[in-house]
Amino acid sequence: MKEPEETVLKLNRTTDLAELIGICLGDGHLSRYYFAIFGDKTKDTTYLQYHVKPLIHSTLGITPKFKTNRPDENFLVVNSAAGTRALNRLGLPYGDKIANHARIPKWILLRKSFLVACLRGLLDTDGCVYGFKRSPPARGSKAIISFEFGSGSHISEDVYNALLKLHYNPRMMKHKNECRLTMNKDIERFMTQIKPAHNKHHNNYARWHGPVV
Repeated sequence: MKEPEETVLKLNRTTDLAELIGICLGDGHLSRYYFAIFGDKTKDTTYLQYHVKPLIHSTLGITPKFKTNRPDENFLVVNSAAGTRALNRLGLPYGDKIANHARIPKWILLRKSFLVACLRGLLDTDGCVYGFKRSPPARGSKAIISFEFGSGSHISEDVYNALLKLHYNPRMMKHKNECRLTMNKDIERFMTQIKPAHNKHHNNYARWHGPVV
């Protein structure tokens, strides 16, 4: 007797889906029966509740559950084997992302709008905007956009190549497995083109980005 085929959600390749892939590559975990997106309870709760949750619903047609894992951590979980199989077939590995060589999927790399959306998801989960005070003779403050991943991850390289495709001037800090944007013109264009959905990045940008005085 022929075994029934496994159910897989049919997902259209859209910018929302590309952003969700970026979010999963950043703070997500995919198993064969569920996937979850994790966040800091203090910094990420609003982002998870009011951006990621509706994004998952509009993309997969499933409403995730919002839960607390530890005193300092919240997460969204989708209990759907069909949904996880669909995401796996779109390029997300099951289990440990580093051990299983997670990369930005090729279909995202082929279209500018998908790249923009995926970078948004990656920045909002595993990236940051930070800054420092310049010392004389260049006074004022300086903002930097950073994508930093764990040792052994190849996603920093993918981010570097994606930014090159979008005509930015990224820098690779190989000893930290970090990709940075440091030029003012790149920082300004990134914030208007990529448009991070997490409000903390806009707050940090407003705090640190300024002219050389």
